[in-house]
Amino acid sequence: MTLETQRNRDLLFKICFMYFLKHILRALGIDEEIKDILPTEKIIFENNKKPKIFDNFMDFRVLTKSGKIIIFEFKKID
Repeated sequence: MTLETQRNRDLLFKICFMYFLKHILRALGIDEEIKDILPTEKIIFENNKKPKIFDNFMDFRVLTKSGKIIIFEFKKID
């Protein structure tokens, strides 16, 4: 896959996800417009060791046009 194809695919996923979250906000009665999706990973540095990267794809953070950050936290059910 070329770099340009990958960028286009990532942009398409981001736009679709923002549209999906817009409907979730509306269903919850939150009147905000999404400006951007914030990162879902944390990079932790401990005692001069290699950095650890924790991906959490069950949580979503979005930035709204009014400057608010809305966090969606979901619990995995086995």
